[in-house]
Amino acid sequence: MISNFLPRFRYMDQLQRFIQITRNTSKSELISFNTQYKSLYKIKPITYQLPGFYNYIKQEIIQGDIESLNKASTHYFSKEGKLIRPMLNLLYANHIEKNSQHTEQQRIWAAVIEILHVASLVHDDILDASDTRRGIPSSHTIFGKHRATFSANYLIGRAGRKISELDDIRMFQIYSQIMDNLTNGEYLQAMKQKSFHNFEITLQNYMIKTYYKTAALIANSLQGVCQLTNIKDAVCQKSFNIGLHLGVAFQIIDDVLDYTSNSEQLGKASLNDLKSGVLTGPVLFELFNQQKKQSPEYKLMNSVLLGESNQYDIVNQIVLAGEGIEQSKFLAYQHTQEALKILQSINSNPDQDLISLIFMFIDRNK
Repeated sequence: MISNFLPRFRYMDQLQRFIQITRNTSKSELISFNTQYKSLYKIKPITYQLPGFYNYIKQEIIQGDIESLNKASTHYFSKEGKLIRPMLNLLYANHIEKNSQHTEQQRIWAAVIEILHVASLVHDDILDASDTRRGIPSSHTIFGKHRATFSANYLIGRAGRKISELDDIRMFQIYSQIMDNLTNGEYLQAMKQKSFHNFEITLQNYMIKTYYKTAALIANSLQGVCQLTNIKDAVCQKSFNIGLHLGVAFQIIDDVLDYTSNSEQLGKASLNDLKSGVLTGPVLFELFNQQKKQSPEYKLMNSVLLGESNQYDIVNQIVLAGEGIEQSKFLAYQHTQEALKILQSINSNPDQDLISLIFMFIDRNK
């Protein structure tokens, strides 16, 4: 049971606070806040770009001696992703250290983070039996499960090798922590719950999995950005917390999109989480909304989530018609607001592109 982790999960207090705020907010207040939240900030289109970044990764980091392994390992780099993580790293580096002398080190670290992220996607798709990713066939459907697994492991190895160029033991420690967290996240996702009667425990389990699977990579990534500068440790802890909240927000919105976007927009199958037995914010919030009403929909949702029924489309309709989507968005926006608050405590005049990128975490359709 994931709840066995609770006594030693150090970030639960931070995460639990926003869950309570969400639960205590009425539907009308949720909709009002969600509608107005993004308009509070003057968000402009992001101008910052990373042209050729994937070519740099493929040619300077991944390229090895075995051509077939190179081909499998670079498969997900054949079509550029959103590049949100490396862009966040490099914009954040400038936020905390203007005119930095560490630009090449930051570029290496940004590339390492993207490589580890892509390696996790390969493993993810194998475990979830997903056929597509980024609008192209998933790695294991082309190369088979064994070669795809080896390619992901190879990416992790090449990332570690590149970190050695930074000549900083602290960066290896962060790299090790990232791998520890990603493994925990995948393991927790593979665990299936036997019941959902206790709302508190079920939501806590979801948030713990969200931290390990997504938020920890972004949190440790920004901490690494700080470690590569001459900034004080207090700022590095703030950097970690910014990444923690942004990572949680990003994953929650990802979970919302599984219900609100189609396969073409996502670049992967929609309702994939639900069909794979992966429980996320929108369906969990709505499950317990229906439980409070003692509705027939509750029994149906419970049977689907326990794998006793395959009426996924009906559950999808219940979620879309209910409050679970708005509650999930509200929770994501609360975390985003906390990240912005910490960000501005470090530097009260953040770059407009950094603010725009942060809102890309929550305002997207894929």
